[in-house]
Amino acid sequence: MSLCKGFLVVLESKFDKTQSAGRFLKEGVSTDDILFSHNLERGQEEKLGQIWHPGEICVDGNNDEFVAFKIVTNGLEKSDDYPPFMLVFQRRGCLAVCARFNDEQPYFGFENKSGYLPLGFPGISGKFNPLFVKIRPAKKSEYDEFFLKIVATEHKEDDEEYVIVVAVEIGKKDVPQGLLDHTFDSEFLRNRQ
Repeated sequence: MSLCKGFLVVLESKFDKTQSAGRFLKEGVSTDDILFSHNLERGQEEKLGQIWHPGEICVDGNNDEFVAFKIVTNGLEKSDDYPPFMLVFQRRGCLAVCARFNDEQPYFGFENKSGYLPLGFPGISGKFNPLFVKIRPAKKSEYDEFFLKIVATEHKEDDEEYVIVVAVEIGKKDVPQGLLDHTFDSEFLRNRQ
């Protein structure tokens, strides 16, 4: 699901791929209704498969867009070895770097040409720490860069569970210092395009 042009997010759960993916789905959800794979990419352990939770772009009462991922797993896939969910961000045709307040690293993310950044949800603290992203659209200069603040929360409505992801464009004064100090220099560009 697109958070902005060239910057996407999906919500996935991992599962023991020696088992059928259907074992981990809520009652009434079929493997025909979802996307899943027994072959993890991005250097993950070979024993894990993945289930992608369906998402849709929604609009709230203020005409602000957000992505709502419907949770289709039943909880049996959870393990102490990996987070219950992964928010996997992808950059396409843009440069991007991330930061968080109170993080040891001044910036991080998209360490290779794959363009993926998986982050555990909700996180170690039990709450998703907002993610700040500096984006430079393809073939643009530093003057075209912009910043996003991404928050993700759990939401229950009736008997359904969702993960809601909101991305809002913000100004320089609202981002961690590491993003302001970071430049997309030639070495950075060479390693990530």
